[in-house]
Amino acid sequence: MESQNSESVCQLLNFDITIRGSAAPYSVTASYRQRTAEGAFALDLTQEAWQEQCRRLGQVDEAPGTAFIRHVGSQIFQDLFRDQVRDLWIRARSDLETGQAEGVRLRLALYPPAVAALPWESLYDPDRNMAFGASGRTPLVRVENLFQHVGPSREIQASLPLHLLLAAPEDPTGLMAAQAEIQLVRQMAERLGPAQMQVTTLEGRFGILELHQALQTHRPDILYVASHGEPDGILLWQQDVPHLATSESLRVTLERATSVKLVFLNACLAGQGSAQARFTSVGSQLLQAGVPAVIAMQYPIPDEVAVDFARHLFDELLNGPCPGAIDMAVAGARSTLYMLAPHTFSYGTPILWLNAEDGRILRLPRGSVGSASTARPSMARPHPAPVHLDLSQEEAWLAELVAGLDLTRLPGQLRFIARSWEESVEECRSLLYQLRHLEQQGDEPRYAAKVSQYRAHQQRMERLRSSLEDAIRGHGG
Repeated sequence: MESQNSESVCQLLNFDITIRGSAAPYSVTASYRQRTAEGAFALDLTQEAWQEQCRRLGQVDEAPGTAFIRHVGSQIFQDLFRDQVRDLWIRARSDLETGQAEGVRLRLALYPPAVAALPWESLYDPDRNMAFGASGRTPLVRVENLFQHVGPSREIQASLPLHLLLAAPEDPTGLMAAQAEIQLVRQMAERLGPAQMQVTTLEGRFGILELHQALQTHRPDILYVASHGEPDGILLWQQDVPHLATSESLRVTLERATSVKLVFLNACLAGQGSAQARFTSVGSQLLQAGVPAVIAMQYPIPDEVAVDFARHLFDELLNGPCPGAIDMAVAGARSTLYMLAPHTFSYGTPILWLNAEDGRILRLPRGSVGSASTARPSMARPHPAPVHLDLSQEEAWLAELVAGLDLTRLPGQLRFIARSWEESVEECRSLLYQLRHLEQQGDEPRYAAKVSQYRAHQQRMERLRSSLEDAIRGHGG
């Protein structure tokens, strides 16, 4: 019964946006539930204002700030969602808010290179005060739906433990702490447990041929690359000399590595596209290789933040409400980063390219997931999943959770986390209200699905609370 409930929570509806054209204004086609809308889009990266805004988003030493990120995302939203397209989006949003849809997957097919190069992961709805990239119910993905560009995705059947190949070449600049990142990734796998993930490491002065051999020998499900990156390549070695392995050579390597279902590139700029030509970034080229999903960074990102994103990502992928669904896992990981640091663009730096209709890149054996979790419950709460929840008991649990956390003890520079916590609490209250309404209506299927959604939100709240407690303790609170 519980797996059926989880499946219903994972049945997201697609809101497809396709942008075409050779110059602004570009043509827009939106589709949702067999309805379509036409529109226009006038923004692209050839415009000086957008070049400057993207430069600010990519700054690591000086965070752009929440207000600026929202300003950038609002511009894209307001230019895209106009007239017919806005009307269609309002319909989708209404379905989401009334429970007619458990989630809406925003799928972006962006054909003009200068449009694709915009920071779509910053998309922000000012009417609802919602960052798409940080919302677990509106995952945002980039797709390529022309068969002439991307062929069929490969087989997604997998078994536990998942095998991750960590490729971490020696850093000739000394700027990257390769051993520290290797240790962080291993700790991430240890948290998940050996029954869920095992890590094989390729390190030192290796090149593209050694990477190819490792992929053929170990046949991993996931390839994690930690290196320096450029939009058109990844830094490896060749004949004991640093060498940029081009996106084309990496693509050929991954075409033959048919076991790989996800590539995670922790290499700055490997996801940054060109404003002049399509399929030039490493990330987009690997999607063409047939990999079901590719995650790459469009801006510089601190190594520890990238690893933290990966930890939340794999936890959600294996133990979240939708096991095997990479779009939901990315949405969950983005949401966590946003809660902790909305003033940085870390949550929007990873780009997800998806070559899977429903977001599922792993089809795991039934009953094989959900047995372990990285969550650290902060207090006992009712976990059994009865047919009907005792909503009074759940409301009491929420009241106790809120009362037991003193946000005034947060240091000043971390007060922004309080707002994320408050929004999470309000979402929980909204879910309880919806559950009470569905219970009164006697709508059993939607009630059961909403229970699964509520349970998943409880787990995220506990993880956030744990992070808040760590922040308070870490600053002597």
